[in-house]
Amino acid sequence: MYNPSVRFPRQGLNLWGQSFLMHGFDQSQIGMTLDGMPLGGQLWSNSNGLSPSAAISSENISRLDVSASAGSEGAASISNLGGTVQFVSRDPSHKAGGTVRQTFGSNSMFHTFVRADSGDLNKQGTRFYVSYMRNDTDKWRGGQNQFMQQVNAKLLHPVGE
Repeated sequence: MYNPSVRFPRQGLNLWGQSFLMHGFDQSQIGMTLDGMPLGGQLWSNSNGLSPSAAISSENISRLDVSASAGSEGAASISNLGGTVQFVSRDPSHKAGGTVRQTFGSNSMFHTFVRADSGDLNKQGTRFYVSYMRNDTDKWRGGQNQFMQQVNAKLLHPVGE
């Protein structure tokens, strides 16, 4: 299990250049889920999947559960021959508040993340968050820029005890 205490924003937005290997298997053979929902095939330009970087901002990830063995039965996936990576999103905070993070770097890079948490809305603990992420940087080679905006939201309503 990976649980980052410090969150680092992803900057490489060029999905053509991304790759993920685990025990000799590439991302097309590794199952990936977000909060238990399959992210589908992880090849560039696929028709049945969503990259984790397109699904959720890295600042909204609570932990990664990794199974390096073949076929985790606990993960709904179409491609978990080489193992699974299960992304688990952060829950909204019980306390109302907000987060602002700003990163600057080389190649005209800047990354902005803003998140607002509602706090508990009732005695059952219903709460939500909404976040916005903007990333802009020049490619390190070949010109052009890499630009991405993303909005994430999560509503949590406890049921039962």
